[in-house]
Parts: sequence; structure tokens; C-alpha cells
Amino acid sequence: SPKLSDIILQTNHRSVNLYAETLLREMGKVKYEEGTTDAGVKALYEFWKDKGLTIQGLFLEDGSGLSPRNGISSWHFAKALSIARKDTANFITYFNSLPVAGKEGTVRKLLSNYKGTAEVRVKSGTMKRIKSYCGYVIDPNGKQFAFAFIANNYSCPGSEVRNQVENLLQVLLQQ
Repeated sequence: SPKLSDIILQTNHRSVNLYAETLLREMGKVKYEEGTTDAGVKALYEFWKDKGLTIQGLFLEDGSGLSPRNGISSWHFAKALSIARKDTANFITYFNSLPVAGKEGTVRKLLSNYKGTAEVRVKSGTMKRIKSYCGYVIDPNGKQFAFAFIANNYSCPGSEVRNQVENLLQVLLQQ
């Protein structure tokens, strides 16, 4: 089997929901000796609750993150990213799995014209009339800021949503 870090890299760069679901089921298997989605979701709720994430208003039914069956606010995403940054044992593996905006994966078009020295590591999610971008802005001094944007039920082309997210990220990049 490939190393876990390689699986996570492929999951985040290519948005392979099958891999995400399999990782969720593996969490259930490790925690509860039951490799099911339900056991994985239970393990995930427990994990985030133990880390201090408020799980009220968080609705998970599968491992896909952005899914018709899940309900996750941008606040939950941003808070989870902030909490993850404090995990000195695992954060660097997760951070390195996130594509660099403008260069890699599903976000290679996002900020593709940005010429500054700051960096954006970001995971995207897309469904019909839904786009999300969650990740970190790393300023030239190395300071990291977690962010999460979710656009629901938009009536413009998806490229316009991406342009609006780029505008918001440009503001963060200038901070």
C-alpha cells in the first residue's frame, strides 16, 4: 500500500472522494473495530470534539466534506484548520498535502496571476451551485492564516465565484 501521506496528497490534490471515504472508514475500524461509514463519522465527531471544535451545527454522513449529505459551515472548516495547525505531530504532512493555489491540483487556476511572495495552500470543493475553498494563507514572514469560503446557490458562472474568492484572497495576501 502507498504511504498514508501519499494517499492524503492524492486525495487533496485530485479531490478523490473514494479515498476520503476509505480514510473515514479506516478511522472507524481503528477506533471502534468497525470499518463502516457510521463508525468513521462517530470517530470523526469524537476526534474534533476532543480537539475543542464545537460540533453543534456540524452534520456529517460521509467522508467527502462537501457533499449533499453533509452540512459544514465555513466557520467549522476555518476553526478545524486553526486547530489542525496546532498539531505538531501531524500538521506538516497535512499542510504539504494541500495544493498550492495557482500551481497544483484542482486550484491551479485560482490566483494563477498572483505575483506576490505569499503562498496559499487550499482545498477546493465543487458541486452544483456550490463552491468552497478552505486552507491557509502564508505571508512572506511565514505567518499562517486559516480561511474558508463557501458559496451556495449562486446564479453566476463558477468562474465568477472563483474570481470573487480571488479578490478576497488578494486582500488577505496584502495583510
